[in-house]
Amino acid sequence: MIPPEIRRSVLLQKAIKLALAGTLLTFASFSATAADPSSDTETPQPPDILLGPLFNDVQNAKLFPDQKTFADAIPNSDPLMILADYRMQRN
Repeated sequence: MIPPEIRRSVLLQKAIKLALAGTLLTFASFSATAADPSSDTETPQPPDILLGPLFNDVQNAKLFPDQKTFADAIPNSDPLMILADYRMQRN
């Protein structure tokens, strides 16, 4: 018969190995699903390309103290809808 102290020690070692293996598998799966540079996600277009004439008109009107404020702004709605609204109101 195996003494209880040794049995506990062996069980503890097995539990630690199992926990480490699970942790390694978890991290391996995270790294496998991490962003892949060859994935289908596209880099967002810069605002001067995305908004075209709206971007140029806002920048030329000097509505903001610097050229960076509007360029760095994050739209609250779809940029294409904003551009469509701008074009409708402009005509």
